[in-house]
Amino acid sequence: MAEDARKWSIALSKSLGLNQYELRKNLGMFNVMFGSMGFNEKASYAMAKGLTQLANDMASFYNLKPVEAFDKLKSGITGETEPLKALGILVMEEQVKQYAYQNSIAKTGAELTEGQKVLARYGLIMKQTSKAQGDLARTIDSPANKARIARAKYEEMSVTLGTKMLPVFEKVVTVLSKVMDFINKLPDGMQIGIIAALALAWAMGPLVLTFAGLVAIAPMVLAGFMSFLRLKAVSAVINGVTAAFKKPHVGNNEKPNRASNRGYCSGCSINSPK
Repeated sequence: MAEDARKWSIALSKSLGLNQYELRKNLGMFNVMFGSMGFNEKASYAMAKGLTQLANDMASFYNLKPVEAFDKLKSGITGETEPLKALGILVMEEQVKQYAYQNSIAKTGAELTEGQKVLARYGLIMKQTSKAQGDLARTIDSPANKARIARAKYEEMSVTLGTKMLPVFEKVVTVLSKVMDFINKLPDGMQIGIIAALALAWAMGPLVLTFAGLVAIAPMVLAGFMSFLRLKAVSAVINGVTAAFKKPHVGNNEKPNRASNRGYCSGCSINSPK
């Protein structure tokens, strides 16, 4: 039954966007409850599946939280009439008797056993919720159900991650326990010193991380600055060469200007003597 319950919950989770862990929990609770009432394994499992799926359909149909619908069904199946009566579902004693007689659960006029009452309540609940049954599948694209599905999947993911991370947490707790045992065996003075050091390390943590970050990016900043300087140097050389090629010169057929006759070198900072 356990493997079948797991497969059933996974299939329902995929088709209706429900939390498979919550489905299995509710299924298990109903199953145990019916078993304690004297039903065999097969009957308990069948009724547990019926009410578990009905709880989600009722949540969609009556705009309830799934846990609220589950609680109302659990109350109704055990004989509490008010929670379901608020939704128009009646499972009062006289109605339970009439249903049991009409559906051959008990002989007409006979006193009902507790098991017969439970069967009659189950039948009455399923009969009176026929409109709600399948509502989640029919209205799965509604905004309310989309929000409900999103919450269910978030809760499911949280449980999955928690389950996978549990071994890691257990190892961390084991190591910390050993460390604490070791510290507790030390003299009081050493214990205080270790605690003070840990507190200082915790307080300095952000500062150390900031400093480490600066140290990490310092080479990149320096490399960028050096690249900038090299580019400036190359630019200066290129500008110098370009300026040299742009200097005016005297051609073979051109007359020298006066500055040339005086020994003046255009573009030079030093004048030749007269």
